[in-house]
Amino acid sequence: MGKGVAGLELLQLWPCVFLQQSLPDHEQPTLRLAELARERPLDDTFTIGDASVEWLKANVVYAVSAYLRAAGFTRPPACSLRARFDIQRFEDIRPLHNRTGAYLTGCYVVSTPEPDADLGARDDRRPGSVTFYDPRNGMNMNSIRRDPYLHYHYSVPLTPGLLLIWPAFVRYFEHPNHSREPAVRIAFDVQVNAGGGAA
Repeated sequence: MGKGVAGLELLQLWPCVFLQQSLPDHEQPTLRLAELARERPLDDTFTIGDASVEWLKANVVYAVSAYLRAAGFTRPPACSLRARFDIQRFEDIRPLHNRTGAYLTGCYVVSTPEPDADLGARDDRRPGSVTFYDPRNGMNMNSIRRDPYLHYHYSVPLTPGLLLIWPAFVRYFEHPNHSREPAVRIAFDVQVNAGGGAA
């Protein structure tokens, strides 16, 4: 993990760059975003006229611009964003997938409830996490100890206030929610228009 543009945390992993950052002063906007997820769960999130949405959108735009500059764009190209509330209820199954048709994808974590102990779920499933997988099939088969490509997957605990951005072609798995309370995230896709200047 290293500091990227303007202090954002950038991780070089496999042939990819991931942005992983806990946003400062996220508590109040995140509480409001949780209310909006209950009130307007089907709306395109970034079209909702609310100060908390504008706060998040500004942070995503800034982070995407920083990500693209770190990727070598001397002048980041114009981008368009689409966002949706991603509400994961008890043991919702999310199969391994990626986001075809986008350039980047990401999420902002609104809430991740603690697992309910009385449900008797196994404790090795990493509830409340997302796992990313190396897109290069079989690349780790010949790796040895201390090789940075030894592990073919990378898991991130989804804590409130966390912003993640990654290449849309990378496959990922959202582990089941083992709580009666829903987990709430705002998922977004980034479309990049052609014509940006690359280094």
